[in-house]
This record gives sequence, C-alpha cells and structure tokens, in this order.
Amino acid sequence: MKDLSAGLPVSRIPELLTPHSAESQLQASSEALACLLKQQRLYEAALSHNPDPVYTFDLEGRFTYVNNALLDIWGIMWEQAIGKSLYELNYEKWQADKHMRELREVVATKKPLRGDVPYHGMHGLRVYEYIFVPVLDADGNVEAITGSTRDITERYEAEKMAKEAESRQRLALEASHSFGIWNWDIKNNLFVCDQRLGEVFNLTPEEASQGVPIERPQESIHPDDINDVNAVIQDCIATGNFYDQRYRLVQQDGSIRWGAFRGRPIYDGDGQAVSFPGVGVDITTEQNALNALKEADKRKDEFLATLAHELRNPLAPIRNSLEILRADFSPQQKEEAFRQVDRQVSQLVRLVDDLMDVSRITRGKIRVDRAAVNLCEAIQDAIETVQPLIDAQKQSLTFHGPEDDVWVNGDQIRLAQIFTNIINNAAKYTPDKGRISIALNVTSSTVSVDITDTGVGIPADKLSGIFEMFSQVEDVLERSQNGLGIGLTLVKRLIELHDGQIAVQSSNQGTCVTVSLPLLNAHEQTVQHKSSSAVELPVSVDGPLTVLIADDNQDAAITMGWILEAKGCDVTVVEDGPSALRAVKQISPDLLLLDIGMPGMNGYDLCIALREMSALKNAVFVAQTGWGQPEHIHRSKQAGFHHHLVKPLNMNDLMPIVNRVREQKSKRTGKA
Repeated sequence: MKDLSAGLPVSRIPELLTPHSAESQLQASSEALACLLKQQRLYEAALSHNPDPVYTFDLEGRFTYVNNALLDIWGIMWEQAIGKSLYELNYEKWQADKHMRELREVVATKKPLRGDVPYHGMHGLRVYEYIFVPVLDADGNVEAITGSTRDITERYEAEKMAKEAESRQRLALEASHSFGIWNWDIKNNLFVCDQRLGEVFNLTPEEASQGVPIERPQESIHPDDINDVNAVIQDCIATGNFYDQRYRLVQQDGSIRWGAFRGRPIYDGDGQAVSFPGVGVDITTEQNALNALKEADKRKDEFLATLAHELRNPLAPIRNSLEILRADFSPQQKEEAFRQVDRQVSQLVRLVDDLMDVSRITRGKIRVDRAAVNLCEAIQDAIETVQPLIDAQKQSLTFHGPEDDVWVNGDQIRLAQIFTNIINNAAKYTPDKGRISIALNVTSSTVSVDITDTGVGIPADKLSGIFEMFSQVEDVLERSQNGLGIGLTLVKRLIELHDGQIAVQSSNQGTCVTVSLPLLNAHEQTVQHKSSSAVELPVSVDGPLTVLIADDNQDAAITMGWILEAKGCDVTVVEDGPSALRAVKQISPDLLLLDIGMPGMNGYDLCIALREMSALKNAVFVAQTGWGQPEHIHRSKQAGFHHHLVKPLNMNDLMPIVNRVREQKSKRTGKA
C-alpha cells in the first residue's frame, strides 16, 4: 500500500480536475445508487410479503426493521414498532428477559441461535420457532441482529399428541403388571380407577367407575402420609415432573397396605393441567420386608455399640486394679484388686461365650449333649448363678418345685444357661426389693416352668420382638445391667433344640416367662450335677481431689477412688444420680467424675442438675463412659461437661485434669 499522507503527485492533479473525469464519476455514482434502490425495493417487496415474520435488532435490542407479518401478529403500525424494545411492545417480562439474554449471547459468540416459545398475539396463543443471526460489519464486528420466526403450532400439537399417546401406552403396559390404573380429571375434580384399585381406596365398584372427588380416595391415605402426598402431587402439576410415590393406605378393617403410585399430569394448549393418569402397585409384602431389614440393621448397629460399651466396662476395674497392684496399697486392697480382675475377666469370658453361641446359632452349629437331666437341679444351678445379683438388689426369690424329681431329656449346662438368662433378666428389670418366683407344673407329658417378676414389664410394642437378635427393651443410656440383647435369642433357640417352647406375658407391671419341655419317662440314669460359675455383681461409684465419683460400676468406681486417694484426693463415691445430688449437700467437690450410663438418672441429666447449683460454679465436670462416638462427645458438651473420657480411664488422661483442678483451687484459695 502506498503512503498518501504527503499528498498526490503534482503531475496528476490536472488529470483529476478535468471536467470529463468528474462527469464520468458522477454518472457511475448515479447508476450505483439506482441499482441499490432497485435492490432495496426488491428486498422490501420480498420481506413485506413473506408469511414468516422477519425483523432486525440494533445492539440495544430495539427493532430497526419489522415486516408486515410481524406487525400483523402484534396488531400495530410500522411507526409504533420501530425503535421500540420488547418490553415497550408489551412482551411478558419472562419472555422479554429470555430474548434479551439470547441477543446478548449472539453478539458475544457471533453465532446464530435457535429456539421456540409460546406467544399470545392477535392470532391467540401460538407456538413459534425463531432464529437470531448476527450481522457483521467490514471489520467482523456485530453491528445488528436479524431474525425470522415461523408458526409451528400445528407441528407442536401433533408432537404433543404423539407423546401423550406414547405415555398412555406406557402407563397401560405398566398397569398390566399392577393392581390398578387411575385417572384424575383435574378440571372437574373427578377421580376414577379400576375395581382393584378402588378396593384399596375403600371405594365401591360404582364409585370407582363413575368417579368421585379426589378427596374421597385420599381419606384412605395414612394420616402421617397425606400431607406429603398432596405436596408431591401439587409439585408435579406445577412442574410437569413424573409422579412416583409410596405411601400407606388404611383399610376398612384397620390393616395397613403399602402402595406405589406413578403417573404424570397432562396439559392443554394453554399450559393448564387437565388430567392426571397413573398406575398403582401393591407393595405391602416388599415394604414389610424392607422395614424388617431396616429394623434388623438398626438393632445390629445398637448391638455393636452396646458390645463396645460392655467390653469397656470390665476393662475399667481391671486397669484400676493393675494400678493398685503396682502401687503401695494395703494387702487387703491388693487382694480385692485380684478378686475384681477375676470377676471382670469372667464377665469378658461370658460376653465372648454369648457371641460364640450367636455365631453357632446363625450357622446352625450349636450343639446340645442330651441326657436324662433333673430339671430342678438345672434350675437350682441357675439360681445359684444369679443369687449375688438378687442379693445385691435386695430382691426375694422363691422356687416352688414338686417333691419328686422332674426328669427331661436335655443338656445340663444348656438348661442351666436357659434359666440363668431368664432369671437374670427378671432381676435386671425388677426394682430393688422386688419379687421373683419360679414354679413348676407337671402334666402327663410336659413340664412347664413359670418365672414371674414384679418388674417394669415389657411394652406391648416391644413384646413381639424380644426374641429377635440384638433386641433391647430399654434405652441404652438407662441400662444398668450387662447385656448384649442376644440372651433371649439364645434362650429361644436352645429351648427349641430341647423340643420345647417359650412364651412371654406382660402387662404394665410384671412379666411371666413360661418354658415348656417334654417330660422324660422314668429312666434310671445317673445325672451329673454341674454348678455354673459365679456372675458379675452390680456396680457402684466413686470420686476425685475433693472429688465426687458417680458411677453404677462398683468395681471401677472403688478402684478409681483408691487411686485418686493415693494421689492426695479426698474421694466420695456414689452409685447413682440421686445419691450424687444428696452428696453435694454434704461436700463441695472440686472435680466430679460422672458416669453417663447410670440407671434412672443418666450422667447427662445429672450434670445439668449439678451445674445449676451455685456452690459448684468453679467445679470441673468429667464425663466417664464407654460411649466415645462424636455424637456422644457433642452431647456431653451440651450437658455442661468440661471433659469427656472413654472407659477404661487412662490415668495419663485423667491426672493432668486433676492437677489443673488442684492448681485452680490453689489460686482461688490464695486470692481469698
């Protein structure tokens, strides 16, 4: 390219200024203008008579050109349209916003954009397909956007009808495998269904076929489900989403059936929902099985948590006893420590034995060595095993047996295990000074043993599941005695292996467990008598510095008290929440070790009650428990505990707390 910034050569100036050349250029320009005007007239004629709307936007989204087809849809004149925006031409805001976003996208990307949209103009509500195309200048920048639109209403309706037909066909195919089909005429609020589904909704055949208001079948929906059902239906109508819901239906006899219902609303040309067809399937059997699996899974999780708790409990006094044996304690204390280790190891062995028995039962491997057994002796063995627990709780136990021996074909050890478990449960759920009685009733072919207590009883909703694996009657935090929730499962299976039966009756107070076994005909066989091993004693509590220990585990509490006394603490030990509340009226503890899983009043509630006492405003509260999950630690903080220690307590964790409390007390005393 030549640089003309310095001007043209002088030799060419006369040539450019000659009359002949100027006339030629003027003529050429006139011809070009005439050609452009002709092309404009041709394009104007073509666009104006085009049946499809054609238009042009400037970069601000204002119309710079519209043809007659678009003016006809709008019902306005050219002068009313040019220079106006979509908002000024009374487009609905959502539609104007949509098109403005699309115009900005075309400018940004320099690419065409297609879409379709319903629009209510002079011809009514129609569906239009459109395209926006960028117009580029010589430098490749967008200087305008042109567009064209086509009415596709007929095609849209045809496609919609085809989809509806396909949907109805699919629903009909689904219904062929179900117990019912239904349709709700939304405009007229008329619900119709086939006879099978009508029975589920408690409708007569006439009501089902002729139709009833939707409120009529909804009367059968379970009260706890109806609000969710209505909410989902309204959401589907508003959004067009597929309807898929499960809920309970209360039958006329009071029974519960589960149904799975699927469908989709149908809309008219104005976008209004007019009907709601669907299918229903009876899933009662499947849902009950699913609920049973969920319940079993829940019990399993509770069992695993309880197992961890029960395994930690014996470890606490064992660890404390080791500390005692290492330190300079009295011979009597060391002897008691030895006995505690022995008792707690026995407890661990019993837990492991129970777990092994569960494993054998689930695999069908459990064995009974049957021989002629004097049932009275087996029951006496069980009584001797549980007697320490009964004595500790000041309960009375009576055994009413016949004068003659009662013989059965059984396993002496397993029979003692059966009755030990049942009597232990009776003692566990019977309050202090309660009564337990055992009575034998003999018929010609069977012997039945009734174990009756005056305890808290078993709630009606728990009664049917007490023989299921991992079942527990009481809340884990309130459980004062040991147990994994597998005892009665073992009992039931062992009784069945003896060709016997077990039954439980309970009201609001007291429980009666009846064991029935086949009576053995007279045989002169020598019966070996085996006594069962001793069982664990009930538990108690103790405390640190000026320390209060509240713990229903007696072995753990006493040994911890000994250790803390050796560290220079003045320790008071109590065994439950009420005792702790009474104790703080006599002493003013600086440190309180509170067990969480105490019966009656758990450690959380006790901590809350104690924190309200002004005399304990400077005291430090430590939760000691076998529960160490994050939710348990969080709950301890909410109750007001300063520390959360998991049993068995590690002295390396506890002593820094004790020392800090001692230092804080010393500072307070010094300031005083």
